[in-house]
Amino acid sequence: MGSGRDLRAGHITERTFNAGDKLVAARVERRRMQYLYGDGERYTFMNLETFDQMEIPARIVEEALPYLKESDEVQLVLHGDEVLGVELPAAVELKIVSSEPGAVYQACVICHGSGRSRDAIAGFVSGT
Repeated sequence: MGSGRDLRAGHITERTFNAGDKLVAARVERRRMQYLYGDGERYTFMNLETFDQMEIPARIVEEALPYLKESDEVQLVLHGDEVLGVELPAAVELKIVSSEPGAVYQACVICHGSGRSRDAIAGFVSGT
């Protein structure tokens, strides 16, 4: 029994393999890109080495959107010319735009400067 990730759909599949079965590993590549802009349906990134631009459908970048702002550098994960996903930097700077006063850890709304916000849990938030 083994499991594998569907790189296009993102889900993990369990499957039983026979002793002689051979698997071909998918060759994925990461490219350093800069996020330029988006219109809600497509998002444009620029290759920082060649300056070529790529338009990526929203469904591929939707999880990264709350953390992306124009000019951010990311890694696009590709299989051939097909973009499979976006890898964000290990840390991003976020601004807390609203919070309830009180506990050290509390619910808040964060914003990454793009106007998009998301609910989160923030630590060490001052009630002032």
